[in-house]
Amino acid sequence: MTWYTWQNGIQQGPFEEQQVKEWATAGLLAVGTLVWREGAAGWQPVAEAFAHGEPEGPRRRCERCGTMYPESWIARWGGADVCAYCKPRHVAELREGSAVLLGQGEFAGFGVRFVARMIDGVILSVVNMALQIPMFVLAAGASQGGKPEEMGATFLWVYGLTVLGQLGVQCGYEVWFVTKKGGTPGKLMLQLQVLDGEGNRLRRGQSFGRYFAQFLTGFTLGLGYLLPLWDSEKRALHDMVADTRVMKK
Repeated sequence: MTWYTWQNGIQQGPFEEQQVKEWATAGLLAVGTLVWREGAAGWQPVAEAFAHGEPEGPRRRCERCGTMYPESWIARWGGADVCAYCKPRHVAELREGSAVLLGQGEFAGFGVRFVARMIDGVILSVVNMALQIPMFVLAAGASQGGKPEEMGATFLWVYGLTVLGQLGVQCGYEVWFVTKKGGTPGKLMLQLQVLDGEGNRLRRGQSFGRYFAQFLTGFTLGLGYLLPLWDSEKRALHDMVADTRVMKK
């Protein structure tokens, strides 16, 4: 049977039916690519064109193209139900986005995560020191010659502002690097990345949630950080709360 394709505004063909099927399955034709065969009523998407002859039974929707297929034609990849036509492109995009297919990647254990956190701690301590020194120098100059109670109040205000500034820097450090780069500098140095429960890089809101969930881990006197020693997916308490994973690249 002879088939034609419509790509980039140009009709192409004729092609043999088996050839068009192989292109579609290999991802060389987008699911929405229009095809037509002699005798057909009109052009239709390639995924629908070859839908005839499908086995009977329960059906599921492909989350990429939106087409309903028999369950045997759908597989779970990176947290999404994907048909055979969409699978090649979907997997390629997961890889290009620095995501992994959970269950096929290696989870980062307690030891390497501890080292990564120590590296981040050193970086943040330097940044915090750079913030503290000018703040206290400024406070000392402003309170010079004042009464003791005024000096105490000035230093109290400066201390409070310094702490808030440090928390802001720490939050921005964590959220920006995890969202934009997939992990903090400490994790990136050790080839680690933070992903959500579907194997994708975190969005900004998810990164914020994970950052604040770390305070809950801290309230456990650090015991929440030890959970990767027992959890099958090496999650700390804040990973469980935020539904995130730390994976090796």
